[in-house]
Formats: sequence, structure tokens, C-alpha cells
Amino acid sequence: MWKPVHQIVSSLSRPQQHPLAEDTMLAFLLSEIDVRTKRIEQLISGTSQVETVLEEIKQSLDHFMDRFSHLSPSLNDSAWNEAYRLERLLVLIEPEENLLSELRRRAGEATDELLASAPRLRAAIDATAPLAIDTSTLPPLACFLPLS
Repeated sequence: MWKPVHQIVSSLSRPQQHPLAEDTMLAFLLSEIDVRTKRIEQLISGTSQVETVLEEIKQSLDHFMDRFSHLSPSLNDSAWNEAYRLERLLVLIEPEENLLSELRRRAGEATDELLASAPRLRAAIDATAPLAIDTSTLPPLACFLPLS
């Protein structure tokens, strides 16, 4: 059974119940993965390959806290590695039409964080967006290769 994100986050926010409770950024990343997974679940068209990856992500989110319950907050590298693995899996099944907006969102985060490379990242996105979007159609269509 897939746990709602509020159960995952609330289990992290009670220090006496879980050793990763003090890792706010990990809780945020897991919450973001959960939300993106739910969005993808609503958009997929029944492709078995996509459903298989989606199910793997959901199962890992379900068991995330149990799997890493033995870790102390200072030794939670394996929990972060798993969270990043789940995020990378999302890219494999993210619908094409979401990818450019996700890139722009991430570039916005980089700008908000005042990262020195943010302007270069935004310029790269702006330069490649015309290659990824077919603007001859209304609405414009993404031009990415399909997963299957």
C-alpha cells in the first residue's frame, strides 16, 4: 500500500520515532518525489514498462523509513542515495510534456539559491528548448524520444 506523503513526512518529523527525523532536506526530496509520482500516475497511458518503474518507485517510498530506520542522521548517505535513485527513475517515466517545465523549474531553483552556474544553465535550456519543442503545432508538442 502506497503511503501518502503526509505519513512519510510526519514519520520524519517525530525525532523519537525515526533517526532521520532531523534531515529536513531528505523529507523535502521524498515529498517532491511522491508528488511527481502521483502526477505521473495520473498521466500515464498504461505502458507496462512505465507502470513497472512507477511501481518500483511507489514500493520504495512505502518502505523507505523502515529500510533506513537503523541509520543515524549523520550516517544517512544510503538513504540519500536511494532518494536520488528514485528521482532518477522518475526521469525515465516522466511524460515528455513535463520535462521542459521541470528543467525550467530546476533552473529557477538554482537562480533562487544564487548558484554561480544558474545563468549558464538557464542559457543552455533556452538554447535547446527550440530543439525539444515543435512550435509549428498548437499547442506546441515535445519532441523527445519515447521510452519504449
